[in-house]
Amino acid sequence: MFPGAAQRFPMAVSTFSGDQNYSSGNGGRSNWFNKKLKGIVMTIMSNVHKFIGKILFSPTPGDQLVAKINDTTDYYEILGVGRKSSVEEIKNAYKRVSFKVHPNNNNARGAKKAYKKVDEALCCLIDEGSRRCYDKRCEIRECEKRTRMYESCITLVTMLVIMGGIWYIIEPILRIERVSSTDFKCCR
Repeated sequence: MFPGAAQRFPMAVSTFSGDQNYSSGNGGRSNWFNKKLKGIVMTIMSNVHKFIGKILFSPTPGDQLVAKINDTTDYYEILGVGRKSSVEEIKNAYKRVSFKVHPNNNNARGAKKAYKKVDEALCCLIDEGSRRCYDKRCEIRECEKRTRMYESCITLVTMLVIMGGIWYIIEPILRIERVSSTDFKCCR
């Protein structure tokens, strides 16, 4: 990079080229120094790289909102309203959220898809019949989720009971083996 640098600064060139045999006659202390210096430089470079990455590539609030909407399937959560919200509250929430995720206002990847989901949420929740149907589907999904959780708990308890039963059978056998291996015969 700099002509003549190798002649003027042989230790520095040796350190960054990975030459571990450079020694100034002090019993290998320069090798130790070279390793430490290389470690320090690598740590500093790594921290600088992380810092620059955070500055350049940190997600904006618009990116986070689009990602949240695209990951969510619940229409109420997409619009940020409760299940008991009125039609007017839903329309106001739609205006607020759709403005934030509209592809003309938000350049995030997936903004178009998020805007379509917000639009679907509005269409479903402002119509009374489709809202009732959607709420029933949500209740069924929630019930199925609780049932799966309950079944998992029952399975776990059953396994623990079975393992406890097996331990109840195996433990005396192991105790007998321990006692028999520690028997001492007296020589009289």
